[in-house]
Amino acid sequence: MNIDTDFQIDDLTLIRHLKSVDSPFLPKIKEVYEQVKDILNSRVQHVFPHYTLHNTGHSFRIMEYMSKLVGDITKLNELEITLMVYSALLHDIGMAVSEDDINSIKADSFPFCEVKFSAMKKIMGGNEVLALQEYVRRIHASLSGRYIRENLKDKLVIPKLTSLDAVLEPLYQLEAKENERVKTEYEQWLIDYQVAELDKQYKEKKAKDEIANGNTSQARALLEGITTPTEPVRRRFVVNDSTVEKLGEILAVNPWGILCYQDELIGLLKGMDKTGQEGARAFYLQGYNGNQPYTFDRIGRGRI
Repeated sequence: MNIDTDFQIDDLTLIRHLKSVDSPFLPKIKEVYEQVKDILNSRVQHVFPHYTLHNTGHSFRIMEYMSKLVGDITKLNELEITLMVYSALLHDIGMAVSEDDINSIKADSFPFCEVKFSAMKKIMGGNEVLALQEYVRRIHASLSGRYIRENLKDKLVIPKLTSLDAVLEPLYQLEAKENERVKTEYEQWLIDYQVAELDKQYKEKKAKDEIANGNTSQARALLEGITTPTEPVRRRFVVNDSTVEKLGEILAVNPWGILCYQDELIGLLKGMDKTGQEGARAFYLQGYNGNQPYTFDRIGRGRI
């Protein structure tokens, strides 16, 4: 099968998977493809007549290689697959410069590159075709970014997905139930703790008397009988605003993990640059994996 001529976009493994899950990203991908296919299939070859084809077939081959390298694409979410499709489809769009761009390049007035075409032409021995190819080749990645910003910004959007409020609501309900449970248990625990403190004071006094009478073993038995009821632990599900030190304390009693939810991600990232938060970046990177321990050692808090 000649993928350049026989394959259609609907034949591609990544596209077929998105179609099978009725992905809302698929219509946008089709819109972008319809907009750029003629540019890729004709304009690139006009500028690069001596290059191998960098057309839609070239993009299709890359997409198929991607799916083979990944293997089980069901392990990827729809956004990840969509980004793979866009990266393969648009990575060479900057090679398809317009006639206006070519005229500007040849006039040494192209604003996207410090190198002058006249200098490139000298390097290429006066060959204008080769000079133009090399000039565009060097900056085509930046030109691809320019094309995307100027022509596709409104199409490269994340479709309306399920509201985050709806996703978080079950977690908030669990938090509310935990609050009620711990509140009830804490009231009982507080009474048990006070009783245990009185018992401790009584046994410590008795132990002192036994030691004074030379009964060390009896004193030891009294002290070993001192118990302290365990304070109720509230199961945490969501954390919004926390220092990494406090987050470490929370995770120490919630080893099954929690969701750190930030409505504005930029707030979290900027917080890592604040004085005293130098270790936050490493903590979040390691904590994200969830498969390695992370230990805090502080003079005041001890080891967490």
